[in-house]
Amino acid sequence: MRFARIERDNHTLALEIDFNVLHPWNLVHQRSQFAHAFIAIFTFRGDLDRFQKSLVGAFPKKWIVWIGISWSCRVHRVLVSLSNASTLCNIALPFEGVFHKLVFVSIRKTYPMQAYKIMHCLCGMGQMMFTKYIVVVDADVDVHNTSEVLFRLCANTDPQRDSIFTKGPADVLDHATSEIAIGSKLGIDATKKLPGEGFKRPWPPLIKMDESVKAKVEKLFNLAR
Repeated sequence: MRFARIERDNHTLALEIDFNVLHPWNLVHQRSQFAHAFIAIFTFRGDLDRFQKSLVGAFPKKWIVWIGISWSCRVHRVLVSLSNASTLCNIALPFEGVFHKLVFVSIRKTYPMQAYKIMHCLCGMGQMMFTKYIVVVDADVDVHNTSEVLFRLCANTDPQRDSIFTKGPADVLDHATSEIAIGSKLGIDATKKLPGEGFKRPWPPLIKMDESVKAKVEKLFNLAR
């Protein structure tokens, strides 16, 4: 469609449109990869329909980030919990991954390879199939604290042993994939390893600084300022 004209109450909304909509099932011979809309005339009253659009990129405002975190994490947690109620503790979709490309999930681990079961489950749930990276951690990790997740990722994993690659559908807006709408996914098991997973050594406890020591250090830093 090249041109559309909408009239309401003698007010005109005229659009010059170059619509070459990209669909995963119709990728051949598209003159343009995505839909473009060139607005020639745009006049409206309060009750006239608006032209809807969205932009995907770095988030300009912090309040947009918090709205996305609140909505995506709560909705996805409910949906995933329906099939993993006894396993899943919490889920986070960091804004750095635009709320779908990167997933942190914590589980109550009770048997070997449980983290991989969660990875495959998430990759098969609706639009979670567009997720590119999944990091699974233990129940005591706050998945909304990116620093804490990254610490467990670095401390609890052997890259070759604890990583798995798979292939599947990708977001059509993802410019990094070699083919449109087709990509790979990376799952990382950052949980404590069990003997049944081939880990024969005792798993070390997490060393945490005592609260009194923390207070003393904070006091020293405050005096130094």
